Amino acid sequence: MSEEKRPAVARLPLEDYEYGEDGVCYTTFRQRVKHMVGLDYADTPGHMYVRHGVVYWRAWRNHYSCAGIDRDFEELVGAGLAEYAEYMTDGKPARTYRLTKAGLEWLGKELNLVIRMND
Repeated sequence: MSEEKRPAVARLPLEDYEYGEDGVCYTTFRQRVKHMVGLDYADTPGHMYVRHGVVYWRAWRNHYSCAGIDRDFEELVGAGLAEYAEYMTDGKPARTYRLTKAGLEWLGKELNLVIRMND
């Protein structure tokens, strides 16, 4: 059985935040996927460690919730790197995205580390 060819996914931005011309700070997709697996709390003891020269992150979460549809996460869904659950909140549609195993591997490659779920 041949492996299914998946569409290419754009690389993450280099920065977590960017500033608009109006001086307002905006989060980038990089920051949102890091938040998804708890990497915005990287100084949490015991979650990041190095073994044999490889950096590991023991993720304590794997979800990102938003109102409506997030175009960046939909790209990951289309590539088979994420899945979502749809629900209603205050009468409006919302989604919670979750990275698949392939998505966790993709994110790890983008950030130069290995992500393991804290089961």
